[in-house]
Parts: sequence; structure tokens; C-alpha cells
Amino acid sequence: ILDQYYSVANAAVRKYDQNHLIFGDTMNANIGVPDDVLTTISKHTDVVAYQFYGEYDDHLELLDRWSALTGKPLFHADAGFTVQSEEMPRPMGAVAPDQKTRAERFHSFATKAFARPDFIGWHWCGWVEMWKGWKPDRQHPGLQDPFGNYRHPMPETMKQFGTHIYEYGLGKNP
Repeated sequence: ILDQYYSVANAAVRKYDQNHLIFGDTMNANIGVPDDVLTTISKHTDVVAYQFYGEYDDHLELLDRWSALTGKPLFHADAGFTVQSEEMPRPMGAVAPDQKTRAERFHSFATKAFARPDFIGWHWCGWVEMWKGWKPDRQHPGLQDPFGNYRHPMPETMKQFGTHIYEYGLGKNP
């Protein structure tokens, strides 16, 4: 079923746009993805897009295995780090003890991941926090609270990393 679905979807896209970059569905590595599912889908995509919350060392075995299995570039489509608070007692994602540690974990992950030749991007999940009043079960982390107040030093850390992303990608540490 997966092979047929992706074959038809890929052919439809390619019919109208030969140069379209096909990501396919985001593989939810938080719950596990069977290797046969991954290899079937990756036959029809240009990139392996995945979701997985955790620090870089938590990703390493997964990234190495998926890269070897598929031969495709890896795109981290959904992840982030968060901090618990009164408004976010059960946040989604990897929880850091404070905002400074959160920013350090982001920087550590990003510099290591982008130094890999098979890692092509990371989508940070969440700009504005979704507090327990809107989402009682698992709150969503963000870079700002609902009133527009940034969670420093995360924005500065992201800016610093983004400014030097190509240097990190070349294995240099600015």
C-alpha cells in the first residue's frame, strides 16, 4: 500500500514539476519507524524527513542507521527543546532545567548535526508557546510566550548559529 501510494503521489508531482524536492511524510522517530516502512517510502522521496525530540547523542544511532539504509539526506522536520514552567507543566519535547541550558542544547545539537554531510536542515517546532489553558495535556514550547516576550538567550543563540551555519557545515567552529 505504501509503495503504491508514494509511487502515484511522486509521479503526479513529477509530471508537473521535475525539479520539485519531495520530502514525503515526516517519520515519527519518537514512536519508532520500522526499517521496511522507511526504505519503502524513501524509494519515492528525495529526503528523509523525521521528527525526534532529544539531544544529538540521542539521535546519533538513528541518523547513522537511516542514512545507511536509505542513502538519502536527512531533514529534521520537527523538534525543539523546552523548559517547564507554571504555564507549561508538561511541555512536549526535550526538557531543559532552564533557558540557558535550553539554548546550549540547541547549539550543541545544531553544530553537531549540521557538520554531518547527510544532514540538510532542521525545522524548529514552535514560535509561540501554547500554555496549559489552551492545551491542558502536553503544552507546546516556543521562542516567545503568548504575549510576545522572548525566551532568552534562545533567539540570540539561534541567530549566532544561523550566521555561521556554513562554517559549522564545513566542520569549522567559529
